[in-house]
Amino acid sequence: MNQEYVNRVVDLTDPQKNIIYNMSTDEAVELVRAGDTEGVRGIDGQFALIAVEGKTIRMARSIGRPLRFFIAKLKDGPCLVLAERIDLQRLRLDPQALGALQFGNGEEEVVIFVDPRCPHCHDLMERLPVLTEHYRFLLVPLPVLGPDSEDAVARLGCLAATDAAAARDALLNDKADELPEPTPGCGQAPAQRALVTAQLLGIAGVPYLIAPDGRLQQGVPENLEAWLEGTP
Repeated sequence: MNQEYVNRVVDLTDPQKNIIYNMSTDEAVELVRAGDTEGVRGIDGQFALIAVEGKTIRMARSIGRPLRFFIAKLKDGPCLVLAERIDLQRLRLDPQALGALQFGNGEEEVVIFVDPRCPHCHDLMERLPVLTEHYRFLLVPLPVLGPDSEDAVARLGCLAATDAAAARDALLNDKADELPEPTPGCGQAPAQRALVTAQLLGIAGVPYLIAPDGRLQQGVPENLEAWLEGTP
C-alpha cells in the first residue's frame, strides 16, 4: 500500500468560539501539541484545538464543540481539512448520489444519515412531519448496524431506483424489512458511496444531521426545531 503524509492542514474552525477559563488558548494548544493527555483533560471550557508540529497532527475538543475532519486528495498531496460545519456544495457531495430520500418541500435543506434499523433514527424521523413546510429533509440510508442493516438499505435502494416515494415511506414507517429482496447488485452502489462519505466526514454513529448552515449533530437534538434554527 502506498502511504503518503498529509501535505497541508486547512483549519476551518473558528478560534473565537474557544472559551477556556483556566489558561490561555496558546497554553491549551501547547498541551495538545505535547500530547499531554492529563493536561488536556484539565482544560476547563469549550474548545476545539489543533496543533501541528512537523508531520504530527494532534486534535482535542470538548464535548460541546463539534470537530470533523477528512482527507482531500489534491495534486500536491493529501490535505487534512478540519471544520465545525460542512459545506456539501463546496465538497461536491450530492446527497442524491448517496441514495437520499426526500421528505418535505421546504426551502431549507437538511441532510440526515439514518440506519433503517436504528431506533433513535426512527424517534427522530417521527418528529419531521410538522417541519416539512419549512425544511426539505434528505434522508440518507447508512448501514452501520450490521448485515441486517445492509440488507434493509439494499432493499430501500433497489426500490428507490423505480419508486423513490415508496422507498421513503417504507423508511419512515419502519417497513424496509418487508420490501422485496433486491436482485444482486441492486441498490448497493448508493449505500457504498454513503459509507465512503460517512468515513470522510468522520461519522461514527446515527442519526447524524447536517443543518442548512452546515452545523453538525450526532444523535437526536433535544429540541429539533430550535437546533435547526440555530438557537440554544
